[in-house]
Amino acid sequence: MNEESLWFNISKNGVLRYDKKTLEYLAIPVPKEDTEFYKEDIHTPFSVYKIYRDKKGKLWLGTFNRGVVGYDGKSFEYHNPDNFGVGTIRSIFQDDSGTNWFGSNGGGLYKYDGKFYTNFTKENGLVGENPGYDEPGTLARVWAINQDEVGNMWFGTIQAGLWKYDGNSLVNFTKKDGLPSNSVETIYKDSKGELWFCSGINSNKILYTFNEKSVEIMNKNNK
Repeated sequence: MNEESLWFNISKNGVLRYDKKTLEYLAIPVPKEDTEFYKEDIHTPFSVYKIYRDKKGKLWLGTFNRGVVGYDGKSFEYHNPDNFGVGTIRSIFQDDSGTNWFGSNGGGLYKYDGKFYTNFTKENGLVGENPGYDEPGTLARVWAINQDEVGNMWFGTIQAGLWKYDGNSLVNFTKKDGLPSNSVETIYKDSKGELWFCSGINSNKILYTFNEKSVEIMNKNNK
């Protein structure tokens, strides 16, 4: 698969691929056993919300209602354990060990070691009383995932702040700890290894860095 190709998510059951010459639509084949697909004449359950390329060049496509679809340039594979809680995948990341992380929009955070899936949210007792919603101290709607230079995992939620996982324990940071918002929609690591965070819904897209002791807001006019 051409590593220089650009991929775009669209409101159809598939993605767009641009190879610097042509733009083509790549449809996700519907499995024959997915009989519910044909009953949904309005919705697009295989529309892609997240595109991620792993270290081996394989694409992982997070869909609206059918979990994750893997694509290696030749064939598709379908992953939807427990319907990922609710189905919609908002974030995908592969850590330094090769473990894949999938953040769903209400069903929590999942780990995949290549053979087995684990609901990380349930495993750590972070499921809220209202499935599908973020509550203080829960890890239900994970829209951003990244890893820092020393191996810590960072998870951004829509309403429950930022979470750090060092491999043993979890720490939750919110506005009480200095964050400009409890919404963390994007976590980006730059070429120097520094993490950048961006708030999202109802928070004016505030861009900032965070070192667990202080927050530096870059676009202060949006605060």
